[in-house]
Amino acid sequence: MGDSYSWLANGNIVVGSEFWSTDLLTETGAVFLYSGTTGELISRLTGGHAYDHVGEHVLSLRNGDFVVWTSAWHRGETDWVGAVTLVDGVNGLSGTVTISNSLVGTHRNDQVGNYVAELANGNLVVASSGWNNGAVQQVGAVTFISHALGTHGEVTRSEEHTSELQSRQYLVCRLLL
Repeated sequence: MGDSYSWLANGNIVVGSEFWSTDLLTETGAVFLYSGTTGELISRLTGGHAYDHVGEHVLSLRNGDFVVWTSAWHRGETDWVGAVTLVDGVNGLSGTVTISNSLVGTHRNDQVGNYVAELANGNLVVASSGWNNGAVQQVGAVTFISHALGTHGEVTRSEEHTSELQSRQYLVCRLLL
């Protein structure tokens, strides 16, 4: 069923299956959280559109939680906006990836979350190299996520600290402390 799996620090098992499909939608992808003790399914997080590829990337965090990301996630009819979802490793998250439970892009090819890293203190850094700043295309963004607070919503310039770099490139850093 799964393309990849990982044991979490709390003993549970997370399985990412980016090509998982429903009867109606192809390759929505899914992430399954199982009890490491009983093998019982705790939760299933899926994409809501064909080719969302949820489960493409799953990172086990030091504290037993995990983060799921896919730069292919669709927002309605807009494709490749990307989504990053922080998930509790005990209770999981059942349902679909949405703006209410994930950090997401707003424009086609924003590709939010083409790289995610855990810092030594448990916080996360999300790189989104294709992020579009309105009419200025592919300027990129870096988003800091406090693990204690998590995050959801859009990566937008109005929430960011932006500094102009050479050749109309921008470094955007969203601080969620």
